[in-house]
Amino acid sequence: MTWRTIGFDNQKKTFEDLIKQGALSHAYIFQGPKHIGKKMFAQDLFVQVNGREKFDSTDPDLFNIAPRVTEGDTKIYIEDIRDLKTFLYFSYST
Repeated sequence: MTWRTIGFDNQKKTFEDLIKQGALSHAYIFQGPKHIGKKMFAQDLFVQVNGREKFDSTDPDLFNIAPRVTEGDTKIYIEDIRDLKTFLYFSYST
């Protein structure tokens, strides 16, 4: 498997094994300090799991939620969560 992410060798091997075994869970949360590669790791995992050539942020099977900075405050808004619910509902039902 090709990874853009540098490091995380144990995590990469774990996910590669889970993919080979068909044993991935339906969701994962990546937690850690800022700017260590969590987002890129998740993007690389998306590519691997979905058989894509490379990461494309406009992929119709991808829904990204990120905090928005508004008036100096960083938040994830309820509208974003509602949009996610709609995306998941239609992804599941179609």
